Amino acid sequence: MFDRGLWTISDTNRITVADEIFEEWGPKAEWLKARHEQAPIFKDGSLLRPAEQHLAWHRQNVFNRDA
Repeated sequence: MFDRGLWTISDTNRITVADEIFEEWGPKAEWLKARHEQAPIFKDGSLLRPAEQHLAWHRQNVFNRDA
């Protein structure tokens, strides 16, 4: 769903869902839509995080396009 531009992470580190395109996606879409504006959750002890410059690129070039 991330690769399809259905959701992204905002510059304020919140999940942003393109909910206007989720009219008939079913239970998985409802699960994702419920996370809109929540902070992403990472596994305890995990040090890996997406780089802000890559998230910015994703927001500009992928999010909500051709979804």
